[in-house]
Amino acid sequence: MSRRALFPGVARPLIFAHRGYSARAPENTLPAFEAAAAADVPGIELDVRLSRDGVPVVVHDADLMRLAGVDASIGQLTAAELGSADVGSWFSPRFAGTGIPTLEEVFATFGDAFYYDVEIKHRRGDPTALIDAVLGEIARRRLEHRVLLSAFHPGVVSQVRRSSDTLPVALIFSAHRDVPVSLRRGEGRYVAMPDVLKPHWAELARPSARLLGRLDTRPRIVWTVDGAEALDTLEGKRFEGIISNDPPAAQARWVAG
Repeated sequence: MSRRALFPGVARPLIFAHRGYSARAPENTLPAFEAAAAADVPGIELDVRLSRDGVPVVVHDADLMRLAGVDASIGQLTAAELGSADVGSWFSPRFAGTGIPTLEEVFATFGDAFYYDVEIKHRRGDPTALIDAVLGEIARRRLEHRVLLSAFHPGVVSQVRRSSDTLPVALIFSAHRDVPVSLRRGEGRYVAMPDVLKPHWAELARPSARLLGRLDTRPRIVWTVDGAEALDTLEGKRFEGIISNDPPAAQARWVAG
């Protein structure tokens, strides 16, 4: 089978709500995804990690400290325990009791209503169990035509490509201090051979970005595009998608305008 193109037939630019509509509801929760649907945002970006009992759960951080004030790693808790954690109160009292959903819950709730950018959150050890679990959920819901898989680590990107010969895979990169210096300009593309590039929006402001964009014609999805500076930076640049915490602002600039 040949690898799928990136959402063929869907209007460009692709607009993704970053961790759901995270300007309106706590990130990576069902309310955040419901807010994106209510705002007619066509795509959502979300993060997945593996719970102690081997279930892919939708959460960005490796632990619960920032979101719930609990000193416990995601991998120490079961999916049920994570679902009972309060990761909504920090955002607003009206989201008190909101838990961490499983990937299965998200797919079961929204199905074909979105196209999805699923980021594999993995830094150490063997990512096979997480990758296999995510691919299993995609297959069970028959959402292969609606999913892009992403990762920062070139090794994870390479393994996803080996594990699925159909799903498009993206390499994420930025100049953030947590990213190794050798990978901050997307150098991992030469090893991982991703189908899609996901640079931080500031990368497109570099003088060499225009030339690189002409030399490397892979689709580019830009993150996290919030505010006038980020939106203005994209003017005249080539990109196929935008990830934003406030996606209606991006829609107003690039879809309606």
